Amino acid sequence: MNMIRQYSGLPKEIYFICFARIILSMGAFMFSMNSLLMTYVLGLSEVTTGYIMLMLSVFDIFGALLGGKLSDKYGRKKILIIAMTAEIIALLIGGAYVRSLVVIACEAVVMTCFSMFFPVFGALITDKTGEGKREESFSLLFLCINIGYAAGQVIAGAIFYNYTEWIFWGQGIATVIMLMVIIFFIHDDYDPLAANMAENGERRSKETFDSASDNAGLIRKVLRDKPLVLFLIATIFTGYAYMQVSYMMPLQFAGYFGAKISSKWVARLWSVNAIFCVIWSPVILKLSKNKNEFLVIMWAAILFMLGMGSFAFIKDISLVWLVYLLTPIWTAGEVILSVHNSVLLGSRADAGYRARYQSLYEFTNGGGRMIGPVTMGYFLITHSYNQGWVLVAILCVIAAVILYSAFRMDERKKI
Repeated sequence: MNMIRQYSGLPKEIYFICFARIILSMGAFMFSMNSLLMTYVLGLSEVTTGYIMLMLSVFDIFGALLGGKLSDKYGRKKILIIAMTAEIIALLIGGAYVRSLVVIACEAVVMTCFSMFFPVFGALITDKTGEGKREESFSLLFLCINIGYAAGQVIAGAIFYNYTEWIFWGQGIATVIMLMVIIFFIHDDYDPLAANMAENGERRSKETFDSASDNAGLIRKVLRDKPLVLFLIATIFTGYAYMQVSYMMPLQFAGYFGAKISSKWVARLWSVNAIFCVIWSPVILKLSKNKNEFLVIMWAAILFMLGMGSFAFIKDISLVWLVYLLTPIWTAGEVILSVHNSVLLGSRADAGYRARYQSLYEFTNGGGRMIGPVTMGYFLITHSYNQGWVLVAILCVIAAVILYSAFRMDERKKI
C-alpha cells in the first residue's frame, strides 16, 4: 500500500497528463510492429529495413530537438496541440496507404511528431512539480504509459496481419482523445516571454542569473557539465541496445515462426515488458528515491546487459520461452532509465532550458537507436542472432563503466 501512496498528493494536472498517456499508449501500435511491416508487408530486405529505420530515427531525433526548442520558445501546450494534429493527419493517410511505400513518408511525420511529445511533456511535468514530487510524477507517468501499452500490444498482435491499416488508424484515434485532454484539462504554467526576459537580465532569479551570464548557449552549458556529458554518451549505447529488442528480436521470431505467428510473439513480448514496467515502477521508485541519479542509471545499463545479453542463450526454437523469463530483467533497467533520465535532466536545467535539456536524452538515445538497425543488419549478414546479443551485452558494459565514471565525477564536485 505504501508503494501506491507514493503517488498521492501530486498536482491535479499530472493525473490528467497520466490518463492521457494511458490512452495514447494503448493505441501506440505502429512502433513495435515496424520491422515486420517493412519486411513482411512491404517485402523489403533486412538491410533495407535497417536503412529505413535509420532514416526514421533521424526524424525521431529531429522531432525531439524541434519539440524542445519550440516549446521553450513558444510554450508547452501550443506545441503539443500542433504536433498531435499533424500526427493524426499522417496516421490517417498511413492507414490508407499501408501496403505502399507512401506509408514510409507517413511514418516519418509520425515519428517526428511523436518524438516532440517527450521533451515537451518532460518540461511540462518539471514546470508543475518541485524537487520533492518530481521523481513520483515521472514514475507515475511511466507507469501509466505502460498500463496502456500492455493492453495495446495484445490488440496490435491480433490485428497486424489481417487488419494492418488499423495499426495506424487505431493510433490516430488514441491521439485524438489525448489531444482533447490536453486542450480542455491542461494549463500551461510556462511563460516564454518571462523566461526570455530572465535570460536577458531583466528578470532574474539566482538560478537563472548564473546561467544567463554565460552567453555561450545551450551547447556550452552542457559541455561545462562533464558528468552530464558522460551520461549522454552512455545513453547512445543503451539506446542502441534497446533498439535491438524492436529490430533484431522480431526478425529472430520471424525466423522461428514465420510472419503471421511472429507478430503475436512480438506483441506478447511487449505486453510482458509493459506489465513489468507497471510492476517495477513503484518498487524502483521506492528503492532509488534520493539516490545519486548517475549511480541509479548505471544499474539500468547493468540490467540491460543481464537481460538482453542472456538472449544469446536462445539457440533454437525450443528455448524461445527464455525471452519471457529474461524480459522482466531488462525491463527493470528500462524503468530506471525512463524515470531517472528526466529527473536528472530536469534538475540540471534552468527554467528557460528545460524542454531543450529533456530533448538531449532523445538526441543521444535516438542516435543509438538510429545506428542500431543498419549496423546490426550488416552484422547479421555474417553473424548469428546469438552473437548479436553478445555484442549488445558488451555495449551495455561500456555504458555502465561510463555512468560509474560520471557518478564519481559528480560526487567529487559536491565535496
